[in-house]
Amino acid sequence: SFTWPDEGYGDGFVDLMAIGLGDTPGAVRQTYAFRPAVELTLEAADPSTPMAERILTARCHNNSSTLRHLRMRIEAGDDDWSLTPAQWREVDVPPNTSTIEEFTIRAPEGTIRMEEMRLVAEAEAQRFETTAVALCGGPEELANNLARAEGVQLNVDSSYTGYTPTVLNDGLLWPTGVHWTQHAWASADTADDHWIELTWPAPVRLGRVIIYWNVEDAQVYAPREVRVEVERDGELMPLATAEPAPGDAATTVLLSPTETRRIRIVQPAAMGSVHRPNLMWVTEVQVGG
Repeated sequence: SFTWPDEGYGDGFVDLMAIGLGDTPGAVRQTYAFRPAVELTLEAADPSTPMAERILTARCHNNSSTLRHLRMRIEAGDDDWSLTPAQWREVDVPPNTSTIEEFTIRAPEGTIRMEEMRLVAEAEAQRFETTAVALCGGPEELANNLARAEGVQLNVDSSYTGYTPTVLNDGLLWPTGVHWTQHAWASADTADDHWIELTWPAPVRLGRVIIYWNVEDAQVYAPREVRVEVERDGELMPLATAEPAPGDAATTVLLSPTETRRIRIVQPAAMGSVHRPNLMWVTEVQVGG
C-alpha cells in the first residue's frame, strides 16, 4: 500500500504511472509521479536579441480537477520600466486545461539589459512562480555617430585569434546569421589593460560614448569597470569611469563636453566580466556629440 508522507506534497496531483508484479510472489509494485496543481511556463522569443518592447508568452496548466481562479502578473525591471498589464490579471483556468496569456515589458530608451522576468500566479493562499531571461530594451538613438565618421581610425591593444576590430563601428549591434568572427571583437585573454582607440582627422566635440558588450547564450560579457580617456596636448587623460551593472548589455558613459582628436576606451587589467575577467568583448562602439 502507498503511504502519504507526513509533510505532504502540497496541493498537487498524483499520477499512478505503473503497476506490476514485484520480486516476490504476491507482491505489487506501484510507481507514482507527482505534479503541482498549477504548472507555469514563461517564454521570450529570441532572448539574445534586444527588443524595445518585449512580448512574453505565459502558459498556465491546471492539473487539478477543479476550476482555478488565478491572479497573474510579471515582475521585472526598475520603477521606470513599463509593464503591461501593470497590475494583476485575473484568469480562470478550467480543470486539466491550459491557458495562454501575453504580457509586455518595455525598458527606458538607451537601456539594454539581460533581465530576469518572473511570472507570478496566486490562487487563494497559494503562490506559483517561474522565470525567463531575455535581452530587454533598445539602443539610444544618436543623430550623428562619430564612430562612423569619415576618416576615423580604429585601433585596439590586441585581438583574440580570429577576431578583428573592424566590426566595432560597422553599425551592427548583435548581428545574427554571421560567422562568429563577425559578431564581435575580443581582446587577447591576458591580465592586462585592454582598450579600443578612435582617432579623427580633426578635433570633434564629444558628449557621450556607448559601448555594446558581447552577448552569448543569454550571458552578457560586460566588464566590472570601464574608463574613457581623451587626448589633451598629445597625452591621454582619464575623463570618466563607469561600472556596468550585472546584466547591462550597453554602457553609456557621459562626458563633460570636450573637443579632441583621440579617445581610448579602457578596460582595466582583470576587470572584465566575472566569466572572462581577462577578456574585453565588445560588439559595437558609438560616440555622440
